[in-house]
Amino acid sequence: MNQLRIFPKVAIDMFWVQLQWTLGFLGVMLAIHIFRVIASLYRGTDVDTYFNAVFIAANIFMFVIGII
Repeated sequence: MNQLRIFPKVAIDMFWVQLQWTLGFLGVMLAIHIFRVIASLYRGTDVDTYFNAVFIAANIFMFVIGII
């Protein structure tokens, strides 16, 4: 009896799920950063770079992706 291997399908499905989570996370963080830039223009204050703003959230996100 020949059993089909499901490992490639599982790997591809996990890749797509993690990709969707990543694109959603980066999209939300980019939207927040754009809002902060626009708000800082009205206030006349400085705003952190995108990488500085995402640093802590990215660590938490990588932990969540690792759990998935």
